[in-house]
Amino acid sequence: MGKEKSKSKQYVIGDVHGCLLTLESLLLKKCKIKKDDEVYFLGDYIDRGKRIKQTLDFLISLKEQKYKVHFLLGNHEDAFLSALNDYNYFENWKKIGGADTLKSFKINYPPEIPAKYLDFFASCKPFFLLDKFVLTHGGLNTKIDDPFSDYYSMLWTRAEKINKKKIGNRKLIVGHTPKSLQNIKESLKKNIIYLDGGCVYKDYNPNFGNLVALEINSMELFIQKYIDSK
Repeated sequence: MGKEKSKSKQYVIGDVHGCLLTLESLLLKKCKIKKDDEVYFLGDYIDRGKRIKQTLDFLISLKEQKYKVHFLLGNHEDAFLSALNDYNYFENWKKIGGADTLKSFKINYPPEIPAKYLDFFASCKPFFLLDKFVLTHGGLNTKIDDPFSDYYSMLWTRAEKINKKKIGNRKLIVGHTPKSLQNIKESLKKNIIYLDGGCVYKDYNPNFGNLVALEINSMELFIQKYIDSK
């Protein structure tokens, strides 16, 4: 008999925020992703980190290399898109990390960003519906008849409670709200799983500073501590 083909894996990755070195180590050394694995990113690729443009280049290169990568839109990408044509929003976006994105691209205003990055943002989805899970960046409004019609809640709210019956008895997996590793591990047994380890916030809170991946078939966590300070 021939060698049995190993089963592909499904990873969900928390908020990256321009932490390229940490992301590369998580994907390539800890998870050791293969091209037949499915990799879902929960959004917030830009703002606040040291290597924002390089992070986007890396993510785009994964798509070009035919990795099975899927990208959610985060609230920071949504803020960037709103800042494209609204000066007041532009000023607000700069205060929540947009200034770091401008610096990384060596530009002064959002419309100066090259088209391929706008195309990347346009390809990002508000949610993913999997067999046992719903993936959104921030939350999900299950108080309404159609939770998938409320894009604002998916991007900007912070999930605390959900009605599983509204989403086919699935669990919800989110980023957006930084959590300690202990909180993340505890959430694996609950209806809402949190995967934002606050990677970029290492210097602000000693409980943060982790980039986290969850393999949803085995429910195994993969953790890479922040290494982008150099």
